[in-house]
Amino acid sequence: MTVHTQVEDDLTSHDYELALDRVASVAAEITEHLQTARACLDGSQGTVERPIERPVESPVARPEENRIVPGEVLSATDNPLSSGEAAVQYREPLPAPSAGDHQKALVELIDTLRTLAARGQRGRRGQRGRRGQRGRSGPRPGTTRPLNAAVSYRPSRQDPLAVSVKDDGFGLTELDLSHRLHQGFGRAFHREVARLGGRVRLFTAKAGDVWWNTAEFGVSAQRRVGVGTTLGRKPKRDTNAHGTELIISDLHPLGEIDGRELAGIRTHLGDVFSHPLAAGELRITVNGVPVQARRPCIWSAERSVRRGDLEIFAVQRFHHTGGRTKVCRECGRVFSSLVCPACGPSRATPVVGEVWGWLGVQRFADPDDYGIDVIRRGRKILRRSKRLFLRYPWSEDEREQEYPGALSRRGRLVGEVHCDAVPLVGAGTSLDFRSAEWRDVVSVVRGAGPLSPSARRHRGLPENISPLGLLVRGFGENVPGLSHLMPGDGWAAQHQLDRAWAEGFRAGDPEFQTDERWYEEARRHDELVAARHQFASR
Repeated sequence: MTVHTQVEDDLTSHDYELALDRVASVAAEITEHLQTARACLDGSQGTVERPIERPVESPVARPEENRIVPGEVLSATDNPLSSGEAAVQYREPLPAPSAGDHQKALVELIDTLRTLAARGQRGRRGQRGRRGQRGRSGPRPGTTRPLNAAVSYRPSRQDPLAVSVKDDGFGLTELDLSHRLHQGFGRAFHREVARLGGRVRLFTAKAGDVWWNTAEFGVSAQRRVGVGTTLGRKPKRDTNAHGTELIISDLHPLGEIDGRELAGIRTHLGDVFSHPLAAGELRITVNGVPVQARRPCIWSAERSVRRGDLEIFAVQRFHHTGGRTKVCRECGRVFSSLVCPACGPSRATPVVGEVWGWLGVQRFADPDDYGIDVIRRGRKILRRSKRLFLRYPWSEDEREQEYPGALSRRGRLVGEVHCDAVPLVGAGTSLDFRSAEWRDVVSVVRGAGPLSPSARRHRGLPENISPLGLLVRGFGENVPGLSHLMPGDGWAAQHQLDRAWAEGFRAGDPEFQTDERWYEEARRHDELVAARHQFASR
């Protein structure tokens, strides 16, 4: 079989991105022909190991030390931890995983699938022919379709119990999978997954492929790449099937996963991924039961209070466009330097440092259940965080919290802040609070200087008209009545009753879905206070 290909030289037009995409298109065409030929020659039904020789390096291919040839088993030279002894050496003695460990691991697994699905969708650009015809890769690029992720606890052939997470995304090509395995899935992925089990099996394919591209590797909390990675292929029963599946096996000893723990897992996933779930971009099921997005129990955006001549609404929305930065198309890292710190010279996509979201007033006040969710690429990095209430939110040593005030131990300001451009630090699960991008977030959300109106007057500063500054001015005190939108009984606020109503809201009780019940109780409080004062004045 002969495959005729031609790659035009775009160097004269300096369109390097187009040249790389055309090279990827040629590679995809060659891969498709090879898959068809191997399917005709090999009729076996099991996983096929395919050690092949390294191809001649092309001018646009990756350096040899940064490549994994699809189908080969990594040697000790490619991966010093490829031997079984090395894998056992990095299996840390860990305690039995708890329900919290399962929740964290599943978050990393689903986030990895979302990243791979996005990479697979971008990779489809290289699957178009030279005339622009659409290849056999599933839906058209740019179509809005939710990503379906299914989590299941079920037995496998090798283990009595395995954790499987799979999606119906576009899937990965052999080349994309190889590059991803060489870069690793990040230290956070390995750290959390290693608390559950020691081995990960990955299956991925695009629609129209006749093979599932497979990989199996060990995980270690001390690594960011797989241990003892083995690549292979498995024939597909349905060539139209597509997506990616991750199976965690060799699980550590654990107790029985009962219905209560599964419900806790669904609640946690619905909280971390609440935005893509509510927006219809993501659907998650755990053992067949859908995960519901955590909805904020806040006052309507039409409610407002007056402070002098200023009307302050209970929901403040903002959208700020900042400077341009870059995101690596290989590992997803955000950087502003010339090359990616992790991958070196690679293709990068310019992105705009947007900060957008909303802040609102919760219908109940609570000592802990309040704060601002900070979201990066659809995943909550900080949940109900109080960092933006600190006097200096960029300082790691800051402890002075400006809201709630010293006389109140309960808060009710909540919100969502989306900031994809803020870089991550550590294992990739924390934001870089010293970065310029985070300072942009602070400036947009809370402005400069103190939040307290009295503190600003004392320092001779103008009023804080930032979204958070306005809400602190209008709703910073927990005073019952319509003046602060807080229910009361004629004497004081009803915090316990408000909280019980909020539980009804989260349970889906129709009586508590709108804020009418809270509003009527706040109005009734004002009427009782007025009647008591009128009686006392007689």
